[in-house]
This record gives sequence, structure tokens and C-alpha cells, in this order.
Amino acid sequence: MGIDVFGAFQRNSDDGWQFVQKFYDGRRGHLRAWLGVASGYAGTIRPVRPLRRLPAEFDHYPFIYHTDGSVLAFLGEWGHSCLHGDEILDALPVLSIVSASIPLHLYEKAWPHENDPARWQTLTGLWRDADLPPPIAVCSRTDKPLHHTHSVEVEGLFDVTSCIQYFIDELIALRETHGDVRLVYGFA
Repeated sequence: MGIDVFGAFQRNSDDGWQFVQKFYDGRRGHLRAWLGVASGYAGTIRPVRPLRRLPAEFDHYPFIYHTDGSVLAFLGEWGHSCLHGDEILDALPVLSIVSASIPLHLYEKAWPHENDPARWQTLTGLWRDADLPPPIAVCSRTDKPLHHTHSVEVEGLFDVTSCIQYFIDELIALRETHGDVRLVYGFA
């Protein structure tokens, strides 16, 4: 059991924001983190924007209703927010920083290859089994002399945009069809 994203895409019209379609994601931590939930699963991802709460027209009710009173979309139980399509696309790429500790002997073998992250990853074996693309940069977090340690803290920088490409593609398609769109959402 994890944290899922519940929401709805809306389009801007002369009559205000109108429902377009439901949005649900329970797949990966990358999107949740990018939308505002801190998660160790996805490393450290800077969110698009800090959580803002629901827009005023929701009057603190996390639902979008049909004119007949039926529920069109549930917007989660907590962490409600709203992002416009432009804000989301302007925040690309989605970068994740993942920390790790490696034995000193591996660090000494791999560090001369810090400017070649793919080779560095091959030499150390770090992050190979993670749900991540190859690192685009690697840095050391060690500020003490190496002769006083058995392991070294390192960080890898990953472009995880490809991990949420399905979401980006959906947003782009909705913008092409409806113009100005936003995502109102929350978590449960």
C-alpha cells in the first residue's frame, strides 16, 4: 500500500474551469514526489511548486461534481493542490538526487571516472537495480580525509522525466485539445 495521486484535469472556459477528465496515478514515486510528496523511493525531487491547497471554488471539498450531483472525480484526502499546464511543462526536466554509501575501495577505483557517470555506475554497481535511468552526474559528499573512513557518501543526479513521460504526454494532448488546462489533485 502506498500513496496514490487522485485528481482531475480542467479546461479554462468563459464559464470558469470545467471538468475534462479524471486523473489517477498509483504507479511510481517519481510523479508523486514531483507533485509535492516527499518520498525516499524517488530520491530527492524538487516539486513543481509547493502544495497550494485546492482553488477557492472547491470550498474545501475534494470532489468535482456533475450537474446532477454525482461525483465526477475524487481529489484525494490530503495534500491538495493545483498546477496549471504551463507550470508543469516549464518545470521540466524532472531531476532526482539519490544518495548512497559505497566502500572506500570501490570509490577509489571509480572516482577517476566521475565525469563519465555511465562508466562510474558500471564500476560501482550503484543504482543498477533501482527504478532509475542511468545517472547524468555523480558527486562525492565526503568532506573528511579518506584515510579516516571505510565508506564514502556519493550522490547521483538522474533525469527521471522518462519515468513520468506518460503524464507529460497526457498533459500535452489535453492542451492541444482544450487550450489552457490545469490539474487539481490530492493524495490518498
